[in-house]
Amino acid sequence: MSGFVPLAPERTLQFRLLPVLIHDVMDGRATIDRREVIDGVLRFMGDDTAASVAHMLDNVVDQVVQDVPTFERVGDLFVDLEVVAEQAGPFAHRLSAEDIDRDELDLDPDLSLLAALAGDAGGLHRGEDGWPLDLRVVRSPGAGRGGNLRLRRYLRGPAGWLGHFAPGDLVSASVYEGLLHLTHVEGSADVTDRADGANADVGLLAGVVEGLDAAVAAAQHGDEVPVDAVELMASGLVTGWLKGLVDADVGAGVEAGVEAGGEAGVDGGGGLVGLDTMPFGEVLEAAGYEVDGPTVAKADLWEPYAKLAAVIRRTWAHQHHDRQEMAALVGLLEAFANWSADRSMTPASALIAEIHRHEGVAFCVEEELLDDAHGRMGDLRTFLDSFEVPRGRRAAILLTLKAVAAEADGDLDVARELTDEALAADPTWPPAIETRFREVSARGNLAEAVRLLQVVRSHEDRELGQLRAIQKALSPDTPRNAPCPCGSGRKFKQCHLGKMELSPLDRAWWISLRAHDHQDRCGPLDRDLLVGGGERSPLEEAPHLVEDAWFHDHGGMAAWLSAYGSVLDPADSSLAESWLEGQRPGVYRVDATAGNELTVTDMGRGDSLVVSRRGETHNYLEPGDVAWMRPVPCGDLWWTGTVTRLLSDVEIEALLALGVESGDPAVALARYQIVAGIHVVPELSDLGRPVVFCAQSWSFPDDDEDAVRAVLDEVAEADAVVPISWTWSGPDRDRGWLHLIRPSDHFDDDEAGLDDEADDGEADFDNDANDGDVVEVDLIDTGVADEVDLVEDPGPDLADALRHLSVLAVTRTMAERDAVAAMIAERFPTAIANYSTASPRRRRIAIEADEKILREATYGPDEDWLDDDDYDDDYDDVDESDG
Repeated sequence: MSGFVPLAPERTLQFRLLPVLIHDVMDGRATIDRREVIDGVLRFMGDDTAASVAHMLDNVVDQVVQDVPTFERVGDLFVDLEVVAEQAGPFAHRLSAEDIDRDELDLDPDLSLLAALAGDAGGLHRGEDGWPLDLRVVRSPGAGRGGNLRLRRYLRGPAGWLGHFAPGDLVSASVYEGLLHLTHVEGSADVTDRADGANADVGLLAGVVEGLDAAVAAAQHGDEVPVDAVELMASGLVTGWLKGLVDADVGAGVEAGVEAGGEAGVDGGGGLVGLDTMPFGEVLEAAGYEVDGPTVAKADLWEPYAKLAAVIRRTWAHQHHDRQEMAALVGLLEAFANWSADRSMTPASALIAEIHRHEGVAFCVEEELLDDAHGRMGDLRTFLDSFEVPRGRRAAILLTLKAVAAEADGDLDVARELTDEALAADPTWPPAIETRFREVSARGNLAEAVRLLQVVRSHEDRELGQLRAIQKALSPDTPRNAPCPCGSGRKFKQCHLGKMELSPLDRAWWISLRAHDHQDRCGPLDRDLLVGGGERSPLEEAPHLVEDAWFHDHGGMAAWLSAYGSVLDPADSSLAESWLEGQRPGVYRVDATAGNELTVTDMGRGDSLVVSRRGETHNYLEPGDVAWMRPVPCGDLWWTGTVTRLLSDVEIEALLALGVESGDPAVALARYQIVAGIHVVPELSDLGRPVVFCAQSWSFPDDDEDAVRAVLDEVAEADAVVPISWTWSGPDRDRGWLHLIRPSDHFDDDEAGLDDEADDGEADFDNDANDGDVVEVDLIDTGVADEVDLVEDPGPDLADALRHLSVLAVTRTMAERDAVAAMIAERFPTAIANYSTASPRRRRIAIEADEKILREATYGPDEDWLDDDDYDDDYDDVDESDG
């Protein structure tokens, strides 16, 4: 370690910001040589840091590019998929009847590159009116080509947005500045009609197949696995065996290949395919590949890959075990799989004995067996019965596994007997103690549950701590002869000593804890997909929303009561049963708060409730807030449960429109999809246009400030408070804002950088370092840091905007942005458009780093030009989906 040079404190953030740095080095190019990226990052880091990290930066940069969805590595090139998606289009796609009927445009594999734009960089919008198009990802476990997971990505648009096309139409999809344009392609034949003979691998597609096979081999990295269609398409476009990309950075070879492609998209001599007239999926099929969502492989690869993927998942999930422990785990699981295929096989008893040497493996065996046997628990019990019971303490292993299977199968009496036998064989076997803990916990024996859990859990265990807290409430530190805490006036020993009961709130919480634990262990796999119709919620609180929806709307609570109802404490059973019919999911306005109690109004039913929140749960709620809640009966009050979520105005309207009936599965699913952010409700402006955050700037190198001000005064209303802002509105316009940016506001007379003394001493441009080339910005919504220095030139667009008189327009809709652009072009012929963004309102990526740079550099971090009350009401995206 003698040669190690520690990173300077100001450089430690740079590794966390490598995606930003790499994007900056690429500077808008579609591709860049990998070595150039590494050299550029080293230059950024400075000599001291470069000397200490140069030897390992190759691997670091490769890992960063792999982890950034919009970056792809093709050979020695790093590819920016966002740039390629815009430059390489248009892309052809053949519409199906399902696409048109469901208002969904399938993206894979023909339009895979567009998913990079739809999921990042502000999303995609319909070209006609800027309507936000939702990127959806549907996951279907077991539906893949090899029985594995299948993914389907598509764009969801407004009703009827594909209705002017017919099934089988070939359409051309192109994107410019976030706008998706679909046009009909005339006179394009199917690839199979042009193939030479029965084998499509020869003749016409011979040149493409060679490049495709090489790209597949490179993407597999020596493993026989399916590969991503995006990687293949990017490889073909940037290296030249597909036609579509014209980029000077790629090289003359690609340009020559494009010229050889011919107007029809396919050329017999060059072998190039034009993706503007031939869907990529048809190219893959003609070359002998099968497509499964976004993945591509030969037909004989899917089934072995599914088995390999299961092994990889299992190895990753249990990587904390050493080789011998993994062998013990996998041995029993494989024995169950082999027995399921051939029940005449007799499993070796040594498999059970092997687990005894590694007691930490036993819990993992239980978990994996329950997963593998889901839906056929009887088979697992029969498999375990086929083993000969070992002698001595080892018998506890098999007996505990049998007890776990019986418990999961709802046979609680047999499970209790088997647990007794397991503990008799080995009273210290941890899995047997855990099984007994679940049994006594279900029966409501809190003291025994705590005692058992203390044997197998650490002192810091969260569940143990929660149960101890409840136990303490049952045994207050009250002297025997002191007045009883219940308020009866009698002595504690004469009243409630040893007789304290759980409060309704603590009882409700413990019921929820036990029921959810059972569902986690024995409930359906991937219930988040079942609840969401195959789509996962993008929200941070998604797991809690899934549990809430499954538990109350999809039979989770009823299943737990069915399994444990016979052993539950009567008070527990009565309270839990009241939740089945008494729950009240809906939209609630908070009217008042008092400690842990909220007075709320049910906006769907019109009445008021007093609900209680346990501890500090949901303490963020204040009077006036409107939130999603699911109150359930809890003594004289209602309990908020575990999930609340603040709602936007459009979500409130959509949820109220669904009604308040909780028993209809279709209503419950629609309600969950809105609350979980799966179905994004479009927000419309006053004129019925979709609300989209739009920003664009223009610079005026030849116009003086008075002339620009005169025009802005004419077309918009000047702001009396902020003299450089105007409100753009009218009877046929949606509200927007125009802001005048003067170079003198931010540049010194003698230097090109920004004034260090501006904005309360927080410099936007540092004039004392790097010759004024450092832009200090507050990066928001990136999740990496609060502040960071971005070195190198801020870019020609930003530099131009800062060095000339400029106007920045912030508008509600695409149509309004276009109206401003038309006005600028008409009134200012010399104006240069140099910056533009458009993003759906609630997307976390609505404010990208480059937008933040422009805002900070032009207005400073303390300006409140976007804090106008009207703007806040319509646009401020302050964690509205967060709890």
